[in-house]
Amino acid sequence: MKTTTKLTLIRYWQEIRKHWFLTSAVVLFVSLASVSDVIIPLYYKDFFNVLTNGQTPANQTRALIGILVFVALFELTRWVMWRLASITNNELQPRIIADLTNQCYAYMHKHSFAFFNNNFVGSLVKRISYFTRAFENIADRFTWNILPLIVEMSFVLVVLLRLNLVLGLAAAGWILLFTITNWIFATYKIKFDVQRSAAETKST
Repeated sequence: MKTTTKLTLIRYWQEIRKHWFLTSAVVLFVSLASVSDVIIPLYYKDFFNVLTNGQTPANQTRALIGILVFVALFELTRWVMWRLASITNNELQPRIIADLTNQCYAYMHKHSFAFFNNNFVGSLVKRISYFTRAFENIADRFTWNILPLIVEMSFVLVVLLRLNLVLGLAAAGWILLFTITNWIFATYKIKFDVQRSAAETKST
């Protein structure tokens, strides 16, 4: 199973490399949107600090307006980046899925007539569907869940470490513990996923 998983991921990576420009664009847009998500609360912090620092009303007004302008700019940047990421991703994934599907069927056509007599064609088609759908699921998880989490957590840790070393180290330790725990449970769950897939294939 480990060998099959490795070969599958290598096949996916080879296809991603063929579309490096669109892939890089998606990563860039998602990263910029995630950074904007983290920066905006910092301006809110400054907003409330200005309200309580005892400045004159005129100075407070100018400072607050300036902060709100920056918040609006980052909100606009975040919205634009997420929209661009969605558009680019909708262009990228169908191309890769189409290439993977064509390669699978081209490989199938190289088999002999006896091969198709000895194998249920419906199950072969289903396996190809699983293969291409798995890429979509993995790509979506990385693009919309893992990548934003990595960017946001990295930025948050940098901010915390600058403000309070102990608090930053505690947050880093918690993230590490959380990641290791999830990895252990995910590894344990794989065997049940394999059994479920085998049962679905048999049912089909």
